[in-house]
Amino acid sequence: MVKRTSYQTGSEEIPLLCELAGDSAHLIRARWVAGALVLLATVLSVRVLSLPLAEGSFYLLGGFILLYNTALALYTRRYNIPDAAQCLARTQKIILVQVALDWLSMAVFLHLTGGICSPAKPLLLIHVLVIAILMSRQITLLFVLLDVGTLTVIAYLEHAELLPHHCVTPAFPSGMYSDPVYVGSRLAFIALAAFAIGYLTTTIMNRQRQRDHRIAHLLLTTQAVSSTLKLPNLLGDLVRCAAEALSVRGASIRLIDESSGRLVFSASHGLSQAYRDDGGPELSVEVFERVVLSEPPLIIHDVSQDSRLRHPQAMMREGIRSMVSAPILSRGRPLGILNVYASEAYAFQAAHADFIMKIAYLGATAIENALSYERLESAGQERGMFVRMVTHELRTPVAGAQSLVRTMLRGLVGDFTEKQSELLHRVDVRLEQLMDLINDLLALAAGRMGGLERQLKPVPLLACIEQSVQRLNQEAESKHVEITLKDPRSELHILATEDGLGKVLGNLVGNAIKYVQAGGRVGVDVKQQGDLVQILISDNGIGIPADELPHIWDEFYRGRNARNAGITGTGLGLSIVKHFVERFGGLIQVESKEGKGSTFTLMLPLCDPSSLSGPDSPTCPEEASADPEGIVSHNAAT
Repeated sequence: MVKRTSYQTGSEEIPLLCELAGDSAHLIRARWVAGALVLLATVLSVRVLSLPLAEGSFYLLGGFILLYNTALALYTRRYNIPDAAQCLARTQKIILVQVALDWLSMAVFLHLTGGICSPAKPLLLIHVLVIAILMSRQITLLFVLLDVGTLTVIAYLEHAELLPHHCVTPAFPSGMYSDPVYVGSRLAFIALAAFAIGYLTTTIMNRQRQRDHRIAHLLLTTQAVSSTLKLPNLLGDLVRCAAEALSVRGASIRLIDESSGRLVFSASHGLSQAYRDDGGPELSVEVFERVVLSEPPLIIHDVSQDSRLRHPQAMMREGIRSMVSAPILSRGRPLGILNVYASEAYAFQAAHADFIMKIAYLGATAIENALSYERLESAGQERGMFVRMVTHELRTPVAGAQSLVRTMLRGLVGDFTEKQSELLHRVDVRLEQLMDLINDLLALAAGRMGGLERQLKPVPLLACIEQSVQRLNQEAESKHVEITLKDPRSELHILATEDGLGKVLGNLVGNAIKYVQAGGRVGVDVKQQGDLVQILISDNGIGIPADELPHIWDEFYRGRNARNAGITGTGLGLSIVKHFVERFGGLIQVESKEGKGSTFTLMLPLCDPSSLSGPDSPTCPEEASADPEGIVSHNAAT
């Protein structure tokens, strides 16, 4: 059998702690009833039925039960230990104290009701049953010995007349408590019944706890595999959960390499680096194919005696004595194999293999999803690289053509007629639009291929906002648009890239300028909110129709009012913004009313540059000075 170790410190202790705390509370509530029943039964037996009971002793016993139960109830309510391990140990001790006090009360009760002749002897078996449900087999057997021993001692002391014998049933033959045959048969029956109840109950409870433990680990495995699409993290969670659920030596996953068809060591838990580096597949190819085709997991009871293994000596050096191998199948297609190892021979049975198979089933779907995600991610990066390569190759000839057209427009190659100049101007506008599209495609590809870009570093936000506003100031002046920047007095830093943050701010502020009428207003408001910074970019321009708001982040999407107004654009700006904002760990939202303007709200996490920055940390251009109120106003209308 697989040895079941104690629950580990952490989240796994919580279910056991809750169970024990609930059991302790049930015992306390039941003891209120027991103490009250002792007092009530004494009154009825003596006053109504006129039974020859030691009335005062029973009152003292009932009062004692209620007294220590009150102390236990107050203790459990008053003391609260936040650490799960300490709280679990304390709860176990409280339960042990309770059953010990109950044992003492039961011993007194048995003596007062006739000892070996007591009609309350079944209470002893009930006491054993309660202990077997709550405690381990060792403690249960200890209390079985105590209970049987207590009854034996009481019978001996009464027989030796060292204790008075209380006869509570006058119809019962007197002197039976001193009859060796009667006493011996009763003690033998009680001992046999107590040991049987204790053994069977602890066996059932141990199996139930193991089953609950595995179910809890299945839930943890489900949560783990559904929380990530990164294959290394997923495989690590699977092998860890498999090993910890059965409390065994370790576990590993070998996936089938699609190019070579070979099993590749992909993840492990509890195995040494030397074994991971040197050990090939444990099973032969024929055995692995048989496992995959037949589906049931394979149990290796003793690695030193099983000829189906390829490297038994290496496994024994690693401390592995038995193993279970379960195929990882997705839609009938083999993905790999899950191996679980134990340090003892014959450690696994069919129930353990079935549990490992369930983990393999859970892992198969998650692994398939993770592999699909990797393929999609790889395809996305390849597409991004293709877009960057193509647009970069287009940029040079377009820039050259644009330079030639502008040289001609400046009259450096001779004079042109008015019609020719108009045509050249149209060509220049189209080339400018094409260059904008190329730049946006490059920016979009860069945003998608974040892993190929520079690493995120602390960037001074306010200085970069000021730079973006200054860069767009000429465009604002041409439309007599007033830009108002309101920011905190102190500099704020976010984890980003300078070029990415510049594209975000440039697109948002540039769009605000583009979509306002001449003489309009654009506001940039920066506020710190705890560990976040809020940037509001608002305008009083043409706004966005309500039915189009969900689509503005789509690539190449442009609103109908912008198209009707003849405002040029590529429809990529907001897609670029969203990609970079998500890469920076932020959030962007928009509120807009058609004909009244729009407000884009950008939330970005702040960072501490002193803990992240180094000698090569990026810097933005020199910060603009703010007035005493923290407001910088760029008024192009004047």
